[in-house]
Amino acid sequence: TNIDRKHAFISTVVWALPTFSSHNAFLREGLGGIQISAVVRVQSGPFYTVTGNTSTGSRRAQYLGGSQYAKGNRFVLSGHQAQYLNPAAFSAAPNGAFGSAGVGSVVLPSLQQADTTLSKIFGIGEHVNFKLNADVFNVLNHTNYSSLNTTATAGAAFGRLNGAYPNPQIQ
Repeated sequence: TNIDRKHAFISTVVWALPTFSSHNAFLREGLGGIQISAVVRVQSGPFYTVTGNTSTGSRRAQYLGGSQYAKGNRFVLSGHQAQYLNPAAFSAAPNGAFGSAGVGSVVLPSLQQADTTLSKIFGIGEHVNFKLNADVFNVLNHTNYSSLNTTATAGAAFGRLNGAYPNPQIQ
């Protein structure tokens, strides 16, 4: 179960080089008026509830103690390990009872992304302009995970990060 309790910071920044109107043609036409814009998004990870299948259906898992996270610290993903949750910390709830795992007690790693655009407008005659854009998405090349297997009875798949947003893309 994914609980949507996110904290986000989103900022847009635009920089423009001067037009170099009083300089030579190379500076004026080649570099003048170039714009760089960026959208930066920093967001906390989503909260998940660990569940487990029992003979009476799916319910919250039983928390057995110890660290919930495989490496002990949810903010450290050494070598981007796939095993994010500690399988020894959870089991299926006893039949006829609810599990003790907290609701929303597991937090996926945060999302950190920056998208940038480099653009230049070229004047063609008096009334026509041509705009050239170059866009780079996820310019930070930061791995942003998108999903986690939180079913404690899923065997080897439990606690594994199993999805990520795309790598940097250029257009």
